[in-house]
Amino acid sequence: MDPAAIPLADIELPPLPPEPSYLSLTTFLAAVTLIGAATLFVRQRYQRRKNPSASADNPAGDLLAQLHEIHRGWQTGRFDERECAYRLANLLRIAADGINLPAGPAMRELHDVLTALRYRRTPDVQLRPHHFDVIRHTLTSALSSAVEDHER
Repeated sequence: MDPAAIPLADIELPPLPPEPSYLSLTTFLAAVTLIGAATLFVRQRYQRRKNPSASADNPAGDLLAQLHEIHRGWQTGRFDERECAYRLANLLRIAADGINLPAGPAMRELHDVLTALRYRRTPDVQLRPHHFDVIRHTLTSALSSAVEDHER
């Protein structure tokens, strides 16, 4: 049979649609991404101004909040003395990285107590509430002197 004799042979298909333009889609996605990033940036700046303790410029709120959390965990029994000693030593290590902690007899005693609790498990050495007061006082005074030095 001859292909020219088939009745559908003279039907022509419409031309293919033009290649899709990805430029408009790419532009739209880039604009949405930029708007989202700008919104997140503005929100973060607003929250830092609203809550300065969350700022990296003022670590006092974070350090004192962590100390309060450790103290509360020790009081409620959520942390045993060894775990508490590890957390306190880590807190002091972080604080000493950014500010000068004073070295006095109270800090030496605290260092000895934390070392004994972490490594030796000596039964006669115990963590006492005044150790938290020593850390709180030391952090507060060191941070206030660091702020005064920074303002000069």
